[in-house]
Amino acid sequence: MKKLLCIAESCCDMIFGGLPRVPEPGREVYCREFEIKAGGGANTPMMLGRLGAPVRFLTRLGKDLPGRLVWEDLEACGVEIAGTGMTEGARTAVSAVLSTSLDRCFASYAGSAGAFFTPKQLEEEISRADIVHTYLGYCLTYPIARLCRRYDRILSLDVSWCDSPAGEETWEILNQCDYLKLNREEALVLTGAPDPETAARKLAEKVRTGTVVTLGGEGSLGLCQGQSYRQRAIETGRFADACGAGDCYGAGFLYGIATGRSMKESMGLGAAAAGLCVTWYGGMDRGLDLTPAMLDSFL
Repeated sequence: MKKLLCIAESCCDMIFGGLPRVPEPGREVYCREFEIKAGGGANTPMMLGRLGAPVRFLTRLGKDLPGRLVWEDLEACGVEIAGTGMTEGARTAVSAVLSTSLDRCFASYAGSAGAFFTPKQLEEEISRADIVHTYLGYCLTYPIARLCRRYDRILSLDVSWCDSPAGEETWEILNQCDYLKLNREEALVLTGAPDPETAARKLAEKVRTGTVVTLGGEGSLGLCQGQSYRQRAIETGRFADACGAGDCYGAGFLYGIATGRSMKESMGLGAAAAGLCVTWYGGMDRGLDLTPAMLDSFL
């Protein structure tokens, strides 16, 4: 199996699940469920770790209570933590997630600003991996794509969110990307296309190998070297919350790529991982007895 490196900042999620509605200013509403767990960029490496993949995570955690909670979740999932780890003086990002049966909203603290690794650390970590997974924004700030090309590493990108069409610098990064995953809204905004299919084709012209656009309950569509694929959404149980579903889809997809699966098979694993994720509150759940066979059983 190929060795994976995930690069992202971590977040400690406080999830207020099963709210009947988002409270109005000055009002209090009680939730049915409450969770505190690692979230944000930690979801993908955690699910990869629970699947048994060799995964390292280059991240930053503050030496504070949220940082310790995220660290414990990462270790419990078998993720090898690289980079700065729990840094003295750094503050861990925190999000309060208010989740109803229809949607969710967030109040977030971004944590400490600035680079969370040195140039030497970044190069060393990329040189020892086979697949590097990160977010588009980091590649616009750090030389991740250039280092992946220097060491001939597979570069997988998620978008995380964008609010304007891609500029020249973004297209240059996508030209160096092997696999790109993004959701419907991100694809439409990034490309200015009228529909997901057109957006996917435009992105696939830039990306080196494969592009996947997730469509929520409508599944996902993918293009890989001129071949198009459709994958249905996979329901694995009662829906609870969509937080982290995109990152968990990415983990299942990456597990497929790392184990030599086809594009179609990898999309299926991604759909199964996302289908599991939405049956609990908030991203990856450390209590799940997750195995590759479990994902395969839903295909």
